[in-house]
Amino acid sequence: MPPPPPPPPWPMTRVPTPVYSLATRDSMNVVTFATPVAIEPMRRFAVALYGNTRSHFNFVVEGGPATLQVLRKDSHEGLIDLLGRTRADSIDGGDGKMKMIRARAATTRRETNGVEVLMDALAVFDLEIMSVTNAGDHDVVICDVTAWACGDEEEMRGACLMTLDVG
Repeated sequence: MPPPPPPPPWPMTRVPTPVYSLATRDSMNVVTFATPVAIEPMRRFAVALYGNTRSHFNFVVEGGPATLQVLRKDSHEGLIDLLGRTRADSIDGGDGKMKMIRARAATTRRETNGVEVLMDALAVFDLEIMSVTNAGDHDVVICDVTAWACGDEEEMRGACLMTLDVG
C-alpha cells in the first residue's frame, strides 16, 4: 500500500497578513499572529507570543509595558532576521540585540509607557494584558489597547510589510 500523500501547504504561510513587532522594556520581537478583536467597550488585540522569548517574559510573566508596532515594507524588511530569528539573550547577554536594532533603525521612547519603539512604524498600539491562554508553543494574549498612534491613510496605503514579503 503506498504511503498517504503529504498534506497540502499550511494556508497561513500563503495568506498575506501584516508583520508586527512587540516592543517591551528591553526587547523587540516579530509577532506574526496578531489581530484586532474588539472595538467596544475597549479596543482589543489578540497577540500570539512564542513562549521562550524576552518579550514574552517581559510582558506576560512580569506584566511590564508593551507596544505592538506595524512594520513598514520600505524600512523594516531588513530587520526581520534580527527581530524574528535572533534571541535577545544570544547577543551580549541581551543588550546586544537592542544595540543592533538601534544601529539599523531610528528608535524613540513612547511617552505613554516608556517602551522603545521603531520611530517610523506605520502604527503603534500600547497594550495591557486582559487574559492569557496557552495554545501550545505560543500564548494567546488578549490585550486592551490603552493608546495608539498612526500615520494618515495615504501614508499607510501599500506601505505595510506583509508576511509574504519576508518568506
